[in-house]
Amino acid sequence: MVSIDEERDAAEQAEKAVRAIGVGGNVEATIKTLRNAKRFATSASADATFSSEGALNEARAEIAFAFGDLINALENGPLTAEKINRGSRAVEDWKNKLAVSRPSK
Repeated sequence: MVSIDEERDAAEQAEKAVRAIGVGGNVEATIKTLRNAKRFATSASADATFSSEGALNEARAEIAFAFGDLINALENGPLTAEKINRGSRAVEDWKNKLAVSRPSK
């Protein structure tokens, strides 16, 4: 089971990775970070037990789609501003939803 703190950390790392796209960073490291964040989001969504997590689960689902698309673009092209922006918006929303989520136990 993924803790909220682990998920928040994954979101922070993902945000840094998305910002680094196109700046000449290590593409393999970026892909690894995005895959890890996607895994945390989907795992946490599957483990969700509170009905109050609906908005957070929607943000997690968008992470899965946006990061899947972004990872594919980084690996196979074409990488577009639209895909980067979608990933950026998704991670921002995810972080915002996590910020108001229940604390870890």
